[in-house]
This record gives sequence, C-alpha cells and structure tokens, in this order.
Amino acid sequence: MKDKQRKKRQKEAVSRAMCALLNSGGGVIKAEIENTEYKYNEDGIGEDLEISFSDMLPRVLNYLDFMQNANTFLIFVKSWSLDSSGQQIVTLRTNLYSKNTTSTIVMDGTHALAFLQEKKTGSRLFSTPKTNAMKVPTDVHEESSVVDSPSEFFSKTKLTYRSKVNFSESTFVATKLVPDRDEFGEKEKSKREDVLEFMKEEVPQYVSAFANTDGGYLFFGIHSKTKEIIGFEGQPWYLSEIEKTIRELPVHHFCKEKKTINYSCKLIEVHDEERHRGYVCALHVDRFCCAVFVEEPDSWHVKGNHVMRFTMEEWIKRMVDAAPGCLQYTAEFLQKEVNASFLLGILIFSRSWAVDLDLQEKQEVICDTLPITLNSPAISDPECFCREESDT
Repeated sequence: MKDKQRKKRQKEAVSRAMCALLNSGGGVIKAEIENTEYKYNEDGIGEDLEISFSDMLPRVLNYLDFMQNANTFLIFVKSWSLDSSGQQIVTLRTNLYSKNTTSTIVMDGTHALAFLQEKKTGSRLFSTPKTNAMKVPTDVHEESSVVDSPSEFFSKTKLTYRSKVNFSESTFVATKLVPDRDEFGEKEKSKREDVLEFMKEEVPQYVSAFANTDGGYLFFGIHSKTKEIIGFEGQPWYLSEIEKTIRELPVHHFCKEKKTINYSCKLIEVHDEERHRGYVCALHVDRFCCAVFVEEPDSWHVKGNHVMRFTMEEWIKRMVDAAPGCLQYTAEFLQKEVNASFLLGILIFSRSWAVDLDLQEKQEVICDTLPITLNSPAISDPECFCREESDT
C-alpha cells in the first residue's frame, strides 16, 4: 500500500511539473531511475504515466521528448501553444462540475472554457439567474407511502422507512445511499463514523454541478436502484457541517451582484412502525449566476524557481481574458516577411550579442539576429528579437 501511494505521489509530482513547464515556456524534468534494469528504449515511459499525460492533453506527446542518461530520465517539455480548442493554458483538473442526465462530471478544459465564456457574456446580459422550474414548495406535507416529485419530497417533515419515491435520478435529481447501511438497509457498525465525512466529500461536486447547470436536488439515504427510503444514522448537528462545506466552496463572479450560492438543506426523520430509523439529508440547489468550483483549479506554472498553483482568479484570467493571436512574430509571419523582401544575404542568430561582447545579458531576450544583405550594411534588427515578456 505504501509503495502504491508513493508511486501515486511521484506521478502527481511529474504531472504538476509538466503542466507548469507547458504553461511557462517549456523546460526539462529530471528524474532519478530507481530500477537499475530499466531501459527507456525497451520499456517506454510506462502505462500509468502515459495515461496520466493523455488525460492532461489529447496530443501531449507532441510536446514531449524523452531521453535516458544512465540512471537519469529526462523529459524535455515544449511550450504550450494555442490549439483549435482555444485553451490558453494546460489544466490537470478544472474542478468545475456539471450535470448531464444521471452523471455528475468534471468539465475538461474545452468544456470549462466554453462554460466560462458563456457565463461571462450571459452575466453581463442577464444579471439575475434563470429561475429553476423545480421550486421548493412552501407548504408542508406529512408522510405517505409514495412520493411523486422531488419538490414534494423536500417538503416532508417525516418519512416512512422503506417506502418508495416515484422519481428517478436525472439532470435535476441525484440520490445516494450513505455507507452506514448495506444495500439491504442493514447497519454496518464499522462505517457509521464515516457517514458525515462521506457526505462532506460528496456534497461539493453535486453543489457545483447543479449550480453550474440548472439547479436540482440531492438526497442522501435513498437507494438509487430500488428507490426505497433507507436513511442513515446521524445527528442533527451534521446539518451545520454540511452547510459550512457549501459556504466554503470557491465561486467566481462575472456579474456585479456577487451573490452567494442559493441552497436549502434539511434532515428529514425516517420512522417505521416501531421506532426512529435515522435521517434523510435533503439538499436543494438553485442555478448559480456565475461559476462554482469544488476547489481551486489544478493548474500550475513556474514562478522564479518554484512550481506554483494558479489561483482561481489567475486561472480564469488566463483562460478567458487572454487575447488569442497575441504572438506577432510567428514562423509563418517571418517566412512571409523574408520572402516578400526578395533580398539575398545571410541571417546570423546569437543567444545574446551582449554576452558575445562581454556586456550585461538581458534576461528577457531569448535570441538576437543579425541580417546581412547585399548592398546593405549589417544591422542588428530589433524587429526580429524574440522576447519573453515578464508578467510583473
């Protein structure tokens, strides 16, 4: 188990470093090889790393070169360039969720970009979010053997053990069986203490998904297949812990109102003919005006000599606000310029004329060029300088 966890940490560290270099102009990852019998030419990079890299980018191998030097493994990472998806930066995990029928999915970079652009535009046009069609009713109902709708269920004050609901999981509804009961509704003592932690782990992704889609309901304590009300053993104070988890979720606003997540959460008692059998936790979430994250996006960059995680604000700015096509001097542009001039001569490149002349090097200069043409003096051409602009 420890070896498996160590390998997982190593894989995560490599993925973070690669993401940071892709977002920061490229570089080299150096790793020590523990297996003395490993040979890159025969063994490759390994299936686990290959899957991890592919999850990061569909065509990530186009940006990587590998080399083994004795007991050192080198990964040469090229700088990320804007592709057809329009993504300005590479992200390991957006931590933005959406609801798609019965599935709660984390958005990939392409989906997240489209979502954020739509929210940015929509928030400016419509300051008030669209009202969810499934409002929570204000009237209160007592228990019955069959519940027809999630909104009716939410309004209950007491439920009957093993009675059935008449609604299924959908884009607007999710049900979860809490792990203190098995599939037959019997208590499992070894798992009772995990009930609250389980709900606190599950709630963020469902709140993000419902808030980022069209709102909906989440019910803990209902069997998703049989639709039976099972409940779970809990305490009334669980409710405050769940609400605290929701309030701590990161949100980003494009609108001026900057409202908080609108939700309602309650514990509904479950009884049979003899006794109290536990609770069902019912959560209703409205559609949010802008974007709700589970946590900060998992995206990295190099700052100084350190690998740093983008904050949510930095990540959104790089994703949405960066202007496509900001590179003026591309290879195609320079080729057209050279061909258009019809000049004969020589083009000399240097890492830095300053270094060549024993002067102080300018860190922002990547390379200098010196064009020498027929019937013209040799002039260092500043228009051909390749510079990396500093963020500060």
